[in-house]
Amino acid sequence: QNGELFTRVYHHPILSRYTLPYVVGHSKLAHGDWFRSALIRAVCYCSSIENFNLERIYLELTCLANDYSIFFVENNVQHFFGYFHADTMRYLKDQTMYDKFRHDCFGYMTMQYELSDKLQTFNDNDCLIHLNYLYEFGPKCQFNQ
Repeated sequence: QNGELFTRVYHHPILSRYTLPYVVGHSKLAHGDWFRSALIRAVCYCSSIENFNLERIYLELTCLANDYSIFFVENNVQHFFGYFHADTMRYLKDQTMYDKFRHDCFGYMTMQYELSDKLQTFNDNDCLIHLNYLYEFGPKCQFNQ
């Protein structure tokens, strides 16, 4: 578009719109994680701020159409933008600011991959300790007994 590479999220025209990936037993927390992951995917796929905003609105409407509250949607959108320290990005239409925001998101993803690799290395070298504490089995002071 205008001599530049143009990308956006593809939605298959035959599949029904506004459906959530549903698995029995998923909590609202899991759908909140899905929602934020979908927003990250939208940042990665959408090269223009207009397409990102359309995808964000589509994701918000998908949650609302599936009986999630406006509080749930607003809370997750605010968490997403707050996590990247880009609270104003939700209301801006500045392509330059969006490009910087995308760059920061890609940097975050690179950092996540590097940390995941380090964690896997620790696990492979048996240097990783897993601690499990289930509150149902007594107060925390009994943990060390």
